[in-house]
Amino acid sequence: MKIGMTPEQFKRSHKIMWDELAKTGGRDKKETHLYHSLRKLYVQHRKILNGALYDAYSYACFACGDAYSNIRNIRDCSQCPIKWRKEKTYCACVDNGSLFKKWNDETDKKKRKELAKRIANIPWKHTRIK
Repeated sequence: MKIGMTPEQFKRSHKIMWDELAKTGGRDKKETHLYHSLRKLYVQHRKILNGALYDAYSYACFACGDAYSNIRNIRDCSQCPIKWRKEKTYCACVDNGSLFKKWNDETDKKKRKELAKRIANIPWKHTRIK
């Protein structure tokens, strides 16, 4: 049996992690409390984590985990539940101009908090491939 998460759990985890970053202004998603919990789960149970949780752990991104679970264990950024940009591009979260890229590149703590808050509240689409 594999350990996994539902789409709602991925969405809630995304919000929890980014809300923490909005409060702290932290620079690293891997320094959040939620990521530390995920790391403990990974260390203790890595052989029974499904691919989606592995992606969430590897990229410190619950949207990546949701995208992975959406397409039956094939990594495909086109299935990301977040629309990072108006135009559709592959792995749009790291494109210039995306909120994540702006947050990742920002050095001012106050601006980083504001960007993290926007990311925490970004619309999340649930599209499941049957």
